[in-house]
Amino acid sequence: LAAAHPGVVLAIQEPARGRGRALRAAWEGNNASVQCYMDVDLSTGLETFPAMVDAVAGGECDLAAGSRVAPGASVQGRSWLRSLTSAGMVAAVRLLFFRSGIRDAQCGCKAVSRELVRVALPKLRSRAWFFDTELLLTAAGAGYKVKEVGVTWVDDRDSRVRVLATVLEMVRGLMRLRVFGWRNRIEARNGAPPRRSLMAKAACIYGVAT
Repeated sequence: LAAAHPGVVLAIQEPARGRGRALRAAWEGNNASVQCYMDVDLSTGLETFPAMVDAVAGGECDLAAGSRVAPGASVQGRSWLRSLTSAGMVAAVRLLFFRSGIRDAQCGCKAVSRELVRVALPKLRSRAWFFDTELLLTAAGAGYKVKEVGVTWVDDRDSRVRVLATVLEMVRGLMRLRVFGWRNRIEARNGAPPRRSLMAKAACIYGVAT
């Protein structure tokens, strides 16, 4: 495809796996007004993709995220193990980041404004599968407009994702964001200064007490 459509299709091969590494390589230096991605297994139906891009391009939101639990979503062919781990991650995000309003942070289908990419990319730490969850929660915490769009999801039974390793990475990433700050990572959308994390507040309290 890259050879047949030069300047339109870019093929990128990273030496190490990880959604964050691939998206960084694709988005850095890319000046398109809307940056987007979809997992290569096409588990997410393509019919929702144009509406997500249009929502960002039209200014309705800064980040449009596919969701398997939003109204209108449909999930097909998922194994009990994947269903269990997915439900656990949804519950963890809702519990730890209930103010974000995010229901599904891990669906592999998102569209993001160039401005949000420019502001957020240097601040994101993940290079692997937690990358887009970190981006989503960081954006919501800074006041950027996030829209979840229900998608049709057909599970890929031939997926190469290592479920246990991915879950552990997600748990570590969620706890890091919760403790060190998900609402203080980037400049707020309205220009307000970043909020302090729990660790920063604790340090201030300790300084006053001593």
